[in-house]
Amino acid sequence: MSWLQTPVIWKNWVFSPREDVQDHHINHSLHYGTGVFEWMRFYNTSQWPKIFRLDDHITRLLYSAWVVWYEVPYTHQQLVDACKQLVQKCWEIAWYIRPLIYFKPWAMGIKIKDPIPEVAISARKRWKYLSEDAIRVKISRFRRIHPDTTVIDAKISGHYVNSVLASQDVVSQWYDEALLLDTTWHVAEWPWANIFFVKKVADWYHVATPQTWHILPGLTRDAICTMLAKSYSIHVQQSLLVSSDLGWYDEAFFVWTAAEVTAIWSITDQDGTEYVFTSGQSDSFVSMIKHAYMDIVCWKNPEYTHRLS
Repeated sequence: MSWLQTPVIWKNWVFSPREDVQDHHINHSLHYGTGVFEWMRFYNTSQWPKIFRLDDHITRLLYSAWVVWYEVPYTHQQLVDACKQLVQKCWEIAWYIRPLIYFKPWAMGIKIKDPIPEVAISARKRWKYLSEDAIRVKISRFRRIHPDTTVIDAKISGHYVNSVLASQDVVSQWYDEALLLDTTWHVAEWPWANIFFVKKVADWYHVATPQTWHILPGLTRDAICTMLAKSYSIHVQQSLLVSSDLGWYDEAFFVWTAAEVTAIWSITDQDGTEYVFTSGQSDSFVSMIKHAYMDIVCWKNPEYTHRLS
C-alpha cells in the first residue's frame, strides 16, 4: 500500500510544514486512546475537488469530541473552512482528509483536568484501501465491543484497538479482511466499515444490513441506504443476522469512505463453513451500486450535488 503525506498540516488554525508538527509521547490520547477523528475523501471532479459529506463528517467529529468531554475552541464552520483550505493546498497529490482532536501533551491521568484539546487536520494520498476485486473475508474470533461499555456511535480512537486485533488476526490467516460478530453472536461490521447483504427474489432485491445499536452507523452506509431508496425504490432492512443466515444471500459488500463499495467473494465462519457470493461478477447488484455511488461522489449525479463541498 502506497502512502504520500502532504507537505503541510493544519494545526490550531496554522498551516505548518509536516516535519514541524510534533507532539510529546507523554500524551493522554496516546496513552488512553481518547483521540477522536474523522476520515473524509475528496474527488477531483469537473467542478474542482469536492469533499463528500464534509458537513456531516465535521458534525460527527464535534459530537465525538463532546462525548469525550473536549472543549473544542473552533466552530463547525471554522473546521469546515480549514478542511477546504487544506484541500486547496494539496488537491493535486492527496485524496483523504484526517481531522484529529486529542489532548495536549502533559495532560495525563484518567480524570481529565484540562479539556482544551489540540486540533490537527492532515491530508494523505493512498491507493484504494481494499482490492478492486471481490475479497475473501473471515469471521473473527474477536467480538465487536459492546455498546453498554462505550458510546458506540462516537468515532473514538480507542475503539479501533478492537478493529486492529480482528483485522490482523484474519490477515495472518491469508484472508483479506475480518467480519466482527457482536457479543450475542449477531453480525456487526467489518473492523472499519459497514456491511450489506443482497438477495434477488424474482425481479426484486432484498437488501439487509445490521441494526445500528452495536455498530458505528457510517456516513457511507447512510448514503447507500438513501441512494437505494431514492434511485431504486429499495428500502434496506435493518436486521439481526447470525452467521448461518448468510447462506441465504446472493451477494455481500462492505462500504466505507476509504474502501467505497467493496464486493465480497466469500465469508468463512469460525467452523470453516464458507459462504460464497456472486458479488464480484460484472453484472452483479454490487457492481451496479458501486458505479452509482462513484457517480455521486464524482459530481456526475445532479440529485446528490448537495452532498459535495
